[in-house]
Amino acid sequence: MRKICVVLALFLYAFMLAACGSGGSIENDEISGIIENPKNNINIIVGTWVPERIEAGGESLSIDEYAEMAGASPDALIEFKGDGTFAIVAGGETGIGDFSLSGDLIQMNDDVQTTVLSLADEKIILDIDGGRMIFARK
Repeated sequence: MRKICVVLALFLYAFMLAACGSGGSIENDEISGIIENPKNNINIIVGTWVPERIEAGGESLSIDEYAEMAGASPDALIEFKGDGTFAIVAGGETGIGDFSLSGDLIQMNDDVQTTVLSLADEKIILDIDGGRMIFARK
C-alpha cells in the first residue's frame, strides 16, 4: 500500500507541476454507531472505482484531459469487496488490505499504513500532498 500511495502521490505531483492527506481509526465505542448508521454499510462502496478527475494547484482536469496533457492515462483503480477487503492497482503495482466505512470516511489498512479517503456525492476522494484524485464507480 505504501508503494501505491507513493505512486499516486507522484502522479498528483506530476499533475501539479504540469498544471502550474489524514489518518484516523475507528474506536471500539464507535462500533455500535457503525452498525446502526446506514451510511456505514460497506455495500454502498463495494465495486470498482476508477479515476475521474484530478485537482491540484487550483486546477481541475478530467482524466481524459490529463491523459492528453501528460501523454499517458493514469493506470489506477480501487476495488472494494463485500468481505471488507480491497485491492488497489496503480502504476502496475497492486496493494491489498481491509477497509471500513465510518460515515463519509473510508479507512483502508494494510500491513504498513492506514489511508483515509472520503465519500462525497457518490465519488471517492483521495487527498495527497495538496492534490486530490476523485474516483467514480466503474
